[in-house]
Amino acid sequence: MSGGAVTASRTPATTGNRRRRLGERRWPWVTLALVLASLAAQPFASSLKVDRDVTGELWRWLTGHLVHWNTSHQLWDVVMTAVFGIWLERLSRRAMMIAVVLALLYGSMVFATVETDLATYRGLSGIACGLVAACGVVLWQRGDLLASLVLLVGLVAKVLGEVIAGDALFVDGTFESLPSVHIAGAAAGIVATFCRGRPGDER
Repeated sequence: MSGGAVTASRTPATTGNRRRRLGERRWPWVTLALVLASLAAQPFASSLKVDRDVTGELWRWLTGHLVHWNTSHQLWDVVMTAVFGIWLERLSRRAMMIAVVLALLYGSMVFATVETDLATYRGLSGIACGLVAACGVVLWQRGDLLASLVLLVGLVAKVLGEVIAGDALFVDGTFESLPSVHIAGAAAGIVATFCRGRPGDER
């Protein structure tokens, strides 16, 4: 009786399906950590907001994205971030993390260089727009064209509505909406989807 070795390999389709199933069970800890950080930071909003008049506190350009102007502002931003962050993280945690980091950086750069007449900035809205845009592109890459179009068209309509109205949509408050930061966030989300590796190879 002779012995032998049996080898087996998964086809790309099998591997992709397995990773999709793992993604569906993935615990969205990055999104939850971001949401909890925003909620925890709110009591210290005045000390964490972006403020051009304060020198030597460069960390404000990061923490300013976590805090909000009022309860309505925080509610909309946190809910949008949670919904689309969880959705994207289940599709691709790598894309989600890259989208958050890039949206934060792009938003800060745009506020610093474009919105020079404003002294302060608060809000997760730029990051939320990045997550929506990234979800839309990832869904497109996966072949879910209808869901992708709904998200991307909805995002474009929201930003255009803010530009035309000159004010934030859905949110109550006297603060000024910044479509430029939302566009920067959306651009960051799109860029993130091309930095995540091959479709079906998400971690």
